[in-house]
Amino acid sequence: MQNMEEEDVPNRTTTSSSIHETTATTDTGTDTHANTNTTSNNENSTPEKRPPQTLQELVADNVLIDALVGITAATSPSVHDHDVGGTDDTARLDQDMLQFMSSIESCTDIEMLVQDIEKDLEEFTKEDSMEEHPARTQESSSRMTEVVGGDFEPRPDPDCTFLAARLARIKSLLYNERSTSTTTTPSSFFASSSSSSSSLYNPLFFFNSSSAQSQQQQQQQHKTNASALVHSLLLNSKRKQIMIFLLEYLNELPFETRKDVASIFNYLLVCGCILDGQEEQTFASGGGSGGGGGGGGRAASSSFLFSLSSSKSHHHANHNNDSVTLSYIQTMLRFVEYVDEYYAEIMKHIVQGHYVAGSIQNSGVGSSTGGNGTKAPPPSIKTVDVALHCGTMLRSTLRHVKLYANLIQPHHTANFVYPFLNVFTNQSNFEVASDALETLRLILHPNIHAIAVPSFAISTTATTNTMSSLDIVQARESLESMMEMIAATFLEREYEPIFVQRFNVLLLSAEHANYITRRVSLQILSAVLLTRSNYNVMIKYVSSRSNLKTIMMLLSDSSAQITLEAFHVFKIFVANPNKPLAIVRILADNKVKLVKYLTGLHRDKEVMDEQFRDEKALVISTLQEIEYKPSDGS
Repeated sequence: MQNMEEEDVPNRTTTSSSIHETTATTDTGTDTHANTNTTSNNENSTPEKRPPQTLQELVADNVLIDALVGITAATSPSVHDHDVGGTDDTARLDQDMLQFMSSIESCTDIEMLVQDIEKDLEEFTKEDSMEEHPARTQESSSRMTEVVGGDFEPRPDPDCTFLAARLARIKSLLYNERSTSTTTTPSSFFASSSSSSSSLYNPLFFFNSSSAQSQQQQQQQHKTNASALVHSLLLNSKRKQIMIFLLEYLNELPFETRKDVASIFNYLLVCGCILDGQEEQTFASGGGSGGGGGGGGRAASSSFLFSLSSSKSHHHANHNNDSVTLSYIQTMLRFVEYVDEYYAEIMKHIVQGHYVAGSIQNSGVGSSTGGNGTKAPPPSIKTVDVALHCGTMLRSTLRHVKLYANLIQPHHTANFVYPFLNVFTNQSNFEVASDALETLRLILHPNIHAIAVPSFAISTTATTNTMSSLDIVQARESLESMMEMIAATFLEREYEPIFVQRFNVLLLSAEHANYITRRVSLQILSAVLLTRSNYNVMIKYVSSRSNLKTIMMLLSDSSAQITLEAFHVFKIFVANPNKPLAIVRILADNKVKLVKYLTGLHRDKEVMDEQFRDEKALVISTLQEIEYKPSDGS
């Protein structure tokens, strides 16, 4: 074996010499044999100066690796010199990156940020389509591309560092501006109130590549950063895909960036609403949509889906400049129009963002067929925080009557509504399931007090006129009535698929649903049935023997909370003055047992809750009066 190795070494050395070209001789001019002896007698003196002579030395000196990647000895004479050069390059690259990151963090030019985000997404989606995302090399990540202003940006961005920084900067500009504008309006930033509102949508804006001029024009043309952002995002058809791409690849973005995307999306949908103290505080603190593994998802959703039951007008204190207020409203409405235009694409990614580990296997997703008869591929698995962010974004759309009406269209219910009944509310992750139940609640029973009511009289051209308290109340009542009517029509149309095929079977059955799902589902059901606009749905539900049996089973559940929620549904069956004979017979046959059971139900609650005590007494007295005559039929 030793002889074979000695015979092979000259061949390997010759090969290495042919690759490196100039490393076969030494400075002393002596022959190879003398050189070898001299080197062997002085092992500790500059061994890197001679060419490698054995296979081990070839490997140790990276000659074979250099040969494969095409690096010559002339450009890399020694390992030591190569390391020093690499260190300098790395330090210079780190310095450039720090300088560039600093420029992003201090940038106030919305258009430039959006332009660069567009480039980042092009590179990101290109790498994703080439399936090179997991294997980007160090060499490719250190390439530099010149950008406006003489700075250099490394491309591609393997960790989405720059994309994340730009999105974080945009979010910061939006929320910081809102925090400032709710107290004082900096005259150095906003344009004169006499400017025409039509300039907010000047199509010639932002075509100048100069950062200084662009920023100056932005201050003149756009009274808020939100207006500038929406203008940049909707500048052309290509720009309109930016938000869609961000939602599609939300799961692949860095953790904090996901939150930033959801915060920007939510902000643009509510920035022109009348805000109460809670939501105004959310803007002032720079808060946004749901967080990650903790309870941030539900906490954030509550800040966006707050109750606006009070008719007080807060906009006089929150907006010192009427033209700024008008800009916020126009920005919000324009973004709503954009979401409505691309509703199917946007909502597809938001709904699919709710699929977390275990949900697809438990739901049979993928067995359904698409419109062309082919089997629909299952969606990819998302992380918990992505599901929570998608929940807040979907609920933000439900604050707008137009977007809610789009969600419940017949061609959208199968893809955007039924998954909440089939899958999301019964997922193994508690946070995701609870968040999905809150979304389902707002789909079936919209929170009319959280409707996005503009805080300004948008029908007038005079920027000095604001809505009076009476105008706000009338506008709210009109939107509330419209929302209730749309929801009632939807529930009546989809009664069988929702309540018969899904709600009772998947959400109220102990076989398929856990404790939380059953309890919250009963709350949703009672709220739906007790809403006056849902009268036809209520009559249909309480006329069903199967529904009554389901509720009676829940009334005897071992959980005190479930029995309490079941009672609030059961009382509707009993109080119905026009009970079908089938319902009368069941109640009459079980009257004695029901009265005895209800008498001892939640005695402790009767002491503190007068309404519950009165309702319970009324149900018991009504049951005692029920009589079923066999001659009346079965």
